[in-house]
Parts: sequence; structure tokens; C-alpha cells
Amino acid sequence: MPFSHRELRVRMALTVVKGFPAELGMCSCTVTLNSYTNALSYHDNSVVLGSKSGDIIIINAITGSQAALLSGHTQGIAYFAFSSDGTSLVSRSYDKTVKLWDLQTGGVIKTFSGHTQIVFYVSISAEYTMIASGSNDNPIC
Repeated sequence: MPFSHRELRVRMALTVVKGFPAELGMCSCTVTLNSYTNALSYHDNSVVLGSKSGDIIIINAITGSQAALLSGHTQGIAYFAFSSDGTSLVSRSYDKTVKLWDLQTGGVIKTFSGHTQIVFYVSISAEYTMIASGSNDNPIC
């Protein structure tokens, strides 16, 4: 995803293996970030990380390189939900908002606000027609 003009510093040690030798366990690529990771998800050879700063970092799971950086939340990312086709991502943040992202362009399709407390739950319907979010403020939006 070439739309990111800003990159976080990522240090990596990449080991290409066939199968998983016992000494590697289940990890064949180690990526060290300079910031605390709040959320982690995987879809179709992409690892998506939510940082404490509010950035969403997309890493190519094959090469270990940063594919994109999505910015828009003002506080840490707490959770993601992918659309079933992997073209959209819903994120929830400690900034009390939910964002729907277009992963083809890296842009925010829509920001949902209205919760008065941190959003703890978010989901996207299989047909992409509904997003649900929940918070300690009681309503389901």
C-alpha cells in the first residue's frame, strides 16, 4: 500500500524457513517497534498493529516490511475488525471513536462518534451494511 508518506522506525530480523524448526517455535519473522502495541490482527498476509499513539501500522507478513501507516485516531488503538473481503477495516480507539478505513486507499471512509466513554467492542457485518460498537456508557451504536 504505497499511500503512506510517514513511517515508524521498524527494526526487523527476517528468517525464511520451510516448515517450522523446533528452535524457531512458531515465529519466523521478528519485528520490533518503537512504540507500545495495543492491538494486533492478521488478514491475508498482512499483520495490522494498533499503536499507543493512535497509528495503525500494516506490515507485510511475508517480507516483514511496513506496507502502510494509517493515521487518524488521537489516542491508542484498542481493536480491529476486518470486512470479510479484507478491503475495509474498522478500528476502535481510546479516543471514544470508531473509524471505518478503506484499505485500498488508506483513507478514512467515516468516523463514528457519540460514545462518552472508551469504545470496547466493534464489529462489522458480513455484507458491510452495519457496524456495531459498545462502550461502558451503555448504548450500542
